[in-house]
Order: sequence, then C-alpha cells, then structure tokens
Amino acid sequence: MFVEREGSEHLLNLGASDVTSEQGRLATLEVRVSELPEIARDESVVRIELGESLKHPRPQISTASMSASARTLRRFGSNGGKQVLVGIIDVGGFDFAHDDFSDGNGGTRFHSIWDQGGDTRPHPDGFSFGAEIEKAHMDAAIAASPTEGLATQLLETQSSMEHGSHGTHVGSIAAGNRGVCRNAFLTGVLIDLPRADLDRRKLFYDSTRIAHAVEYILKVGEELKADHGLDELPISINVSLRTNGHARDGSSAVCRWLEHVLTTVGPNS
Repeated sequence: MFVEREGSEHLLNLGASDVTSEQGRLATLEVRVSELPEIARDESVVRIELGESLKHPRPQISTASMSASARTLRRFGSNGGKQVLVGIIDVGGFDFAHDDFSDGNGGTRFHSIWDQGGDTRPHPDGFSFGAEIEKAHMDAAIAASPTEGLATQLLETQSSMEHGSHGTHVGSIAAGNRGVCRNAFLTGVLIDLPRADLDRRKLFYDSTRIAHAVEYILKVGEELKADHGLDELPISINVSLRTNGHARDGSSAVCRWLEHVLTTVGPNS
C-alpha cells in the first residue's frame, strides 16, 4: 500500500517495520491489516491508499514470420536507439536467449532482469525482495545450454516463464534486433503475477511494485552512465499492463510517486 504523510519525517519513525521504499512524502509498505489503525492514528499521516491489483495481459500468439523487411529497418534510422536505455516492466518472463536479443557475440543484450518474485539471485541494492539476474548470469546460461542439454530458461530461471510471454513480445518490439531501438541498452523488470493466485486478499504484486520497478530502471541508468562514461542517458520505460493503475488525473499515489521520482533525478539523466 501507499502512505502519504505531512512533513519529511521517515515513516520508520511511526513504528512501521515493513516500509519497502520512500519518495518524498510517500512510502510503500507491506503490513498486516491489524497494523493499519496504529498508522492511521498518527497525526502526520494524511492518506492511506491500497495498491491496485495488476492483471495479466493476454497477447495473441501468431505463427507468422517475425522477420522485418530491410525497408522497415531503414525507417528507424542507423542510430537505432544507441545510448538510450529501454526499460520494460512486464509479466510472463523475458526470453533473454531469443535471437532477437542476441548481442552478436553469443550473449544477450539484456543488461539485467529484476525478477520481483525470484529467489535464485540476490535482490538488487536498495530493495529487500526479488532476484537480480545480471548479463553475466544470462550469458553463462546461454553458453552452457548446448553442453547441458537444457533450455537456457532452466539454467537461469525466472519466477514466471510463459511461452510467447507479454514481456518478450513487448521487449522485442521496443528494443529487439528487429525492433525500434535495436541498439539501445535493455533492462527488464518482471512483475510477480502468477496466474494461480489472483486473490487480492493474498497478493503483494500490485501497483506499488510498478513504482519500485521505475526506481530500479533509473538506478540501472545511473550504472550504465558511469560504466560507459556517458554525460547523459535518455531512458524510455514501457508499462503496458492491463490495468487502470488508479486515477489518471495525477492525484493517485502511484502517479505522485512517479512524478516525484522523475522531477528529482539528476539533470543529466
């Protein structure tokens, strides 16, 4: 859930032990229902808003050829998104070993994938959940796959891996080798949204996780700027999940959270 309070004091001072992140006057929490009255009684708290449940997009899987014509590729120009970071926040898993994400050297173009429901790798710095799968991990799985006789997705697992996943589909369009930004840096955030558990009373994969995903992508951007000695790195973030995501007039907590993040990043971001 989101909590907004007056002033700049940290919500940790209110006794809430499960603060997952903070931005300005807003914080995200995972707490028991029994803890809500204590938080609400604090005079500095002005609003408590539940994160909105996320829903599975269901793309149609086509058997048609995916090859783009040379004419189509020329339309996007020779730059192809070079020195731009494309961040995909999606569901279903990312097929990092697909030819459309090949770096031409036997590896993947994915810089990293934050699997918010994963536990096979350490979680990213600044977050207390999920697994961060780095390019080196994915490249190692791709290299080992022929020898081991196993699919790369079994050697470097994600908490959700669906055939024809929405995450792979969107990532290919945005930054695949036949996509719009085929020369861009690429990172993904896998929202933990298992089909078997869509009961809102149980889930923790709501719109607060989208806010965290945006923060993560911006942190990846800072890392890439430093690693490649760039003065600036434009970032494009795609969130095409089948949900309203609260009000669209800028008044909802998630909108205000993202506005705060985007207005407080450095001038060269």
